Amino acid sequence: MVMAARNASARLPRAMESVLAQDAGSLELVCAVWGSADRTEDVAARAAERDIRVEVVRDAGSTRLEAWEAGVRVARSPYVLMMDAEDWLAPGALEQACNQTAREKLDLLFCGVIADAPEDDQAGHAVERCVAGMRAVTGAEARAAAPRLLGAGFLSAGEAKLLRAEVAVEAFCAVRRADAAPTETAFALACLDGAARVGASEVPGYHLTARGCANRTASADGALDAVRFAALGQTALDALLAAFTRWGQADTSVGAEALQMAFLRVLAACAGAVCVKDCALGPEEKRALIGDMILSHAFQEVMGACTPRDWMRRYVARAILRRDVNLCYLESCLMSAVGPDRLFPLRAS
Repeated sequence: MVMAARNASARLPRAMESVLAQDAGSLELVCAVWGSADRTEDVAARAAERDIRVEVVRDAGSTRLEAWEAGVRVARSPYVLMMDAEDWLAPGALEQACNQTAREKLDLLFCGVIADAPEDDQAGHAVERCVAGMRAVTGAEARAAAPRLLGAGFLSAGEAKLLRAEVAVEAFCAVRRADAAPTETAFALACLDGAARVGASEVPGYHLTARGCANRTASADGALDAVRFAALGQTALDALLAAFTRWGQADTSVGAEALQMAFLRVLAACAGAVCVKDCALGPEEKRALIGDMILSHAFQEVMGACTPRDWMRRYVARAILRRDVNLCYLESCLMSAVGPDRLFPLRAS
């Protein structure tokens, strides 16, 4: 188990307790602390003093991905589960995942996820995200199912994956070779690229706790952070399109639709980071960042691949294809206020 922890002192005890309570044989928990400004490291260190199964990696990089890599290189288990310190596991979830991985001889298992509703959303409900019918398939078959994996949110982040440590290490190396600023999307794609046998759990046991982007990514509270946030978003989208093209999925209607949804979600997330009140960028700089994104070759190619079925995506896609930066900027401001999860929800499957 490799847990990335940043500014999570309040939630870390619950996350660690949910792991240490699992009945999964020889259990090891590596807590990799990165970029924390609170007492996260102290909380993890005290847990390590009480339980020999816990090991702490301090100063584990400047991103969540770097923290995971530092943790994987310390871990001794042949398999690792990627986890965030703000999430938690249901009782028996790790045992079920390990048993399925061993029984089906998998290199990569996408764990079933329960996406908890945001704490400020009284009308929200937890949503289960699983990929039904993909048990013990070859890597090629899993890559053919990439649109379904993307639609369920498994290719846009690094957590909720149980994978062979060798595959994880190779994936980390692959994303570093491909880009100077690797993203979690690129890492997830590299894991899928390098796995010979892949499965998905139909039993949701990984609780993904809703939160803002600040704890999981660099906070966009200044000009440089906002620019970096948008650049990482574009890098992730480029990697996504390249992988779908390589796997022969970009030209299919299902693949094109999944890419469109993913691109618009990233656009809304980046708009939310750029358009916050305390962002140091001025309106023209914000407009330029959004313009660079929607005028990119990848955005134009994906949004022009097919006609979106729902009216919101059609409306936004029309402005993008017209290269109307001003309208796209206004739409992005509205998207940032509503949020990508409500406008472009992940589809459980």
